[in-house]
Amino acid sequence: MKTITLHDVSYEVFTENGCFRKASTNKILHRISAQFTPGLNAIFGPTGGGKSTLLDVISGRKPRSMLTGQVLIDGKKPPKNLQCMVGYVVQDDFLTGTLTVRENLMFSANLRLPTSISREDKRKKINHLLVDLGLGSCADSLVGSLLSRGISGGERKRTAIGMELSIDPSVLILDEPTTGLDATTARSVMTLLQSLSTKGKTVICSVHQARRDILNMIDNLVLLAGGRAVFHGSVEEALQHFEQCGFHCDTSCNPADFFLDVLHGEAGPIKMKTEIGKTIGYGDELVTSFSAKKRHSPN
Repeated sequence: MKTITLHDVSYEVFTENGCFRKASTNKILHRISAQFTPGLNAIFGPTGGGKSTLLDVISGRKPRSMLTGQVLIDGKKPPKNLQCMVGYVVQDDFLTGTLTVRENLMFSANLRLPTSISREDKRKKINHLLVDLGLGSCADSLVGSLLSRGISGGERKRTAIGMELSIDPSVLILDEPTTGLDATTARSVMTLLQSLSTKGKTVICSVHQARRDILNMIDNLVLLAGGRAVFHGSVEEALQHFEQCGFHCDTSCNPADFFLDVLHGEAGPIKMKTEIGKTIGYGDELVTSFSAKKRHSPN
């Protein structure tokens, strides 16, 4: 069981401006503080908000020279081989279409597990994974590609997750695991992730859109906009926080759609419920409001 903590984490990149101009820096993440505990954690926000970059930072896939702040695992600095310890399911999978589901999982196990583990033990591990992931019926079917038909989109996503689970990581990171899936299949994938999280794994995924029932599965939510953390906590706490800021979510509205409307700036301007009644909208004001709440929190 792993707990990942971020303290004032910022990330920037160099941008070339042409032959006769100096290179400039572009800050992608701005002083993000959050904690991801064992359970189902989600990073939610509009496109371009910094979700994928934050996942890369957490998993150690970004150069530390461009980072400021601290990323801690169980209160300690992450080891140099962090990438080998964390499972990472990218948005566009890298499955081999000419291999079966079972062969893809075995390929990952042979490539990433220590040579001290026998082939028979690896085979047993893969068989267990196939059952746990609900892939038993298509285990010996070709994955397929754009040129040859294969398994369904949901089965592909489960196979990609299985390839990462072959190393039995304590932390599993997924970049928008429901993208391209229909509503029912997306719910099935998120139910699988919720099941994994109840077994002690720290599951962190980015989400762009979500049904209400999917949102209800999430234990811990981080709302990002413009590379800034607008909120960190449970879904219910997020609704309460935005209500205090003057953003009311109607009971008939999906909270996920409501969050996106607020983060896109399409829910205002409104009157913030403060002594001065300051008019606020999307942007620095929401970040400032959340920062002030954290400072005055008894915890």
